[in-house]
Amino acid sequence: MPKIIIHTNLKDEDIPAGFEHKVAKKVSEVVNCTTECIYVSITRGDRMSHNGSSDPMAFIDMMACARFNEKNNPGHSLQFLKFFSEELKLPLSRVLIQYHDAQKHNFGCIRQPPEYKVPKLSTTVQPTNHKSASPHKNYDGIGKQITICCLQIGG
Repeated sequence: MPKIIIHTNLKDEDIPAGFEHKVAKKVSEVVNCTTECIYVSITRGDRMSHNGSSDPMAFIDMMACARFNEKNNPGHSLQFLKFFSEELKLPLSRVLIQYHDAQKHNFGCIRQPPEYKVPKLSTTVQPTNHKSASPHKNYDGIGKQITICCLQIGG
């Protein structure tokens, strides 16, 4: 579940319509995952400074499981820096990215295909071991498979 948080001092009207969907699509292409599991958030109008300047800029926090590492990040950066620079009309020197390699147990969610409304769960799913972080497969009341990810709780 890649999580992309974009911090920028751009105004809302300077960010293209549907930009968050373009970001999800680009992340999907670069890190090879489906757009349905990508979370994108944009905070705009931030008070920011980089390299002694408050000129328009963007700082992007990217977190994903087993996607970011010393070997892959330079290639990812080439693609992402170009994308964000072009889409936000910023010089390359005003786009910064920080990659975070996350562990699955750091996420908690109920994941379902987006093509249908969230049904009421027919059963309550409890993690069998609170130290376990593995996803549990279950079925909702209408026969669609869902995945429940459990957070690691306690020590």
